[in-house]
Amino acid sequence: MSDILDSYISKIDTNNFSKKINFYINQFKFKKTEYLRLFVIKIKILRIKIDLKIEIFKLGKFISEKYYEENVVDFSYQEKFFVLNQSINRKKRYIQKLKNNV
Repeated sequence: MSDILDSYISKIDTNNFSKKINFYINQFKFKKTEYLRLFVIKIKILRIKIDLKIEIFKLGKFISEKYYEENVVDFSYQEKFFVLNQSINRKKRYIQKLKNNV
């Protein structure tokens, strides 16, 4: 019985535990720049996604207003329509580019 207890005590040896903690701390120190870079990229992606949703909302509002005010369904001559679409497409491509870099 004492052998079993001794084996469990040896497994829970604090030196071994502290070695594992030191290993993970050193590993984090070694990769901290990579983790920081990934964190910054994810924050950028989140910020651009919020901007993208705002642009999509502006486009929907523009289409809705033009439809109700002027009964327009063809926006091929509207400059603002194309500007908003280009902005949305640019942001989507930039998000994809950032995701590929992760």
